[in-house]
Amino acid sequence: MTVNPAKEPPPSTSSDASFSQDSSALYNNNPNFVCSTAYTSPVLELLAAKPEKIVDFGCGSGQVSVTIEKAVKQKEGGYVAAADFSQSMVEKARTKGLPEAFVCDIQDFTFPPPNEYDGPREGFDAVFTNATLHWCKRDPAGVI
Repeated sequence: MTVNPAKEPPPSTSSDASFSQDSSALYNNNPNFVCSTAYTSPVLELLAAKPEKIVDFGCGSGQVSVTIEKAVKQKEGGYVAAADFSQSMVEKARTKGLPEAFVCDIQDFTFPPPNEYDGPREGFDAVFTNATLHWCKRDPAGVI
């Protein structure tokens, strides 16, 4: 175990370009625990998605978000707001059928302006996040 005697905060990953630049091409293959049905199915069962509004923080390439969206859109009123810090991930999510996926830093969350996102902005029934919180090093407690 390494101890940080200077009590300096860990470096922020919100500007970590090494992961966010062109990660979408590698994302579904490398961290398969994130997108694998074997790993995500039990989590999605706990979410018990039904026709409701869910925000997915850290949607990545959108693979899991699309699965959630299929469950919540079975009846009128279901909606998934998909958000990620990485522009390349959001672009990939959009190609998978999440046209309103948007870029944001969940450590300082705000919805995009109305001309960029016309989905719901309040009244969400659930928040979903998968393999995201460990990236929130600037303010981990603030995210929760």
